Amino acid sequence: MRVRVAAVWGAVLVVTATVLVGLAPVAVPRAAAAPAATAAASGQPDIIIILTDDQRAGTERAMPFTWSYFSSQGVHYPEAQVPTNLCCPARASFLTGEYAHTTGVWENNGENGGFKAFQKWQGQTLPANLHEVGYQTSLFGKYINRYNRAGGRGATPKGWDVFHTYDDPKADGGYWTSIAGLPSGYTTDVLGDAVVQQIQTADPDKPQFIYYSPYAPHAPFDAGPYQHDADSAQLAQFRADGHLDNESTREKDVRDKPKWIRVLPRLSERVLRKTADRSSRTLMGVDANVRKIIDAQGAYRDLSNTIVVYLTDNGVAWGEHRLRLKRHPYALSSRIPLLVKFPDGTVGAEPPGTESTRLTNQLDVTATLAELGGASTTGVGRSLLGPPRSRLPLEASPSRGGQLVRPGFCGVRTQRYMYLKYTDGTRELYDYTKDPYELDNVVESGRYSWRTFRFDSMLDTGCSLDELAQMPARGGGGD
Repeated sequence: MRVRVAAVWGAVLVVTATVLVGLAPVAVPRAAAAPAATAAASGQPDIIIILTDDQRAGTERAMPFTWSYFSSQGVHYPEAQVPTNLCCPARASFLTGEYAHTTGVWENNGENGGFKAFQKWQGQTLPANLHEVGYQTSLFGKYINRYNRAGGRGATPKGWDVFHTYDDPKADGGYWTSIAGLPSGYTTDVLGDAVVQQIQTADPDKPQFIYYSPYAPHAPFDAGPYQHDADSAQLAQFRADGHLDNESTREKDVRDKPKWIRVLPRLSERVLRKTADRSSRTLMGVDANVRKIIDAQGAYRDLSNTIVVYLTDNGVAWGEHRLRLKRHPYALSSRIPLLVKFPDGTVGAEPPGTESTRLTNQLDVTATLAELGGASTTGVGRSLLGPPRSRLPLEASPSRGGQLVRPGFCGVRTQRYMYLKYTDGTRELYDYTKDPYELDNVVESGRYSWRTFRFDSMLDTGCSLDELAQMPARGGGGD
C-alpha cells in the first residue's frame, strides 16, 4: 500500500459544524417581512429552487453574490453527494424523492432513462404534492432529459401551473435555445427574468414553488454577456475552490484502481484548466440572476418566510483519477453544491452561517421541502430538520463511451469511508481520514477486512447488482 499524508480536504469530513468564512462582503438583502398583502395567507413558506446543470462542488464559494448571501443567511452542506451522478437520474430523484432503483431512471435516454422512464412518475412529484396543498408551482428551465423527443413537447405535466421549459425537439437545453412561452435570448437571463416576473405577479394569497433550472454551467460553456465578468483572479478562485489541482488529478499510479480506470489515458492539465475556466465563466450569469431573484423576493414577497435552495443536478469530474465530466462515484466527482436559506425560526434548522458536516443528498432536500410545505411525504429522503444520516447510498447502471467502460455498481458512503461493489465483482474501499483523495484502495488490506464485511451487509438499500448486470451499458460522460 502506498503511504501518503492526508490533504487539507479531508478535514471537512471530521470537524464539527463551524461558522462559514465568506468572501469579501457583498451587499445582500436581509430577510424582512413583506407587506401583509403579499404574504401567503396560509402561512406556508414560499419555496425557491435554483438548480444548475453539472456544477462542480466548491465553485459555489467563488460566486460573489451567491456565496455572500448564503454564507450569512443560510447553511452550507459540503458533504452533499448525489447517489447517481448523471443528469436525468439525479433530476428524477429530486422531483420524486426516490433512488434510481425505484424510479427506474438510470440513464439520460433509452428504455432505462430519460422522459420515457420518468413519465409514469409525473403525478407523484414534489411539485404535484405541493400543488395539492395550495402551492402555485412554476418551472423555468430544464425539466427531464428527452422530454421533447419522447412525447412531452407542448404539454404541461400534472402539478405544474406555469411550465417554461426548453422547446427544441433536438436538445434538452442550451444557452440560446428557445423556451416555451418566453422571448429569445441568453437563456440564463431569459429564465431569470421570467422568475422575477412570476414573483412580481403571483397570487399574494398562494404560496409559491419556483424552480429555476438554467443550463449553466453545462458544456459547451457559453457565458454569453458574462464572458468577461470573471477576471484572472476570479477564475483562479473558481479553480482553487473547485479543487482542480489535487493529488488525484496528478495521479500516476492507478494500480489500486479498477480495470476500467487503469486503461484510461492521463489527461492534459491545460485542457482541464480550460474546461474549469469556461465552465466557471457561465456561473457569473447564474450569480447575477440569483441576485435578481433574491432581490425580487425581498421586494414583492415575504423573504423571511421563504426557503431558498441552491444546488445542482450532479457533480462533475475535473480530471481526478483520469476522469472527466460525470457518471463517476468518487467524492470530488459526485459532491454537489448545496446551500439552504431556511424560513426564519425554522425548528430543527442549523443556524444561518453554519457549515454543516451532515451527510446528505438531493432526496433529503425533497423531504425537507415537503415537510415545510405541509405536503404528503415525497419519497424516502431524510429531512434536513431531523436526525442526520449515517450513510449515503450510491448506485449506477453500466456506462460505455469512448475509452470509458464502467460496470454498474452499488455502494455506500459514510463520514469516514466509501465502499463500492461492481457487477464484475470488483470492489473499492477508501478511508477518508487517511486518504481524502481516494488514492489507496484498501479493500484487500487485512486491516480493513472486518469493515469490508460490515459494508457488504450495508448494501441493503434496494440497489441490486444482479439487475444492474442485465442492463446494457449506455452513454458516456458528456450527455
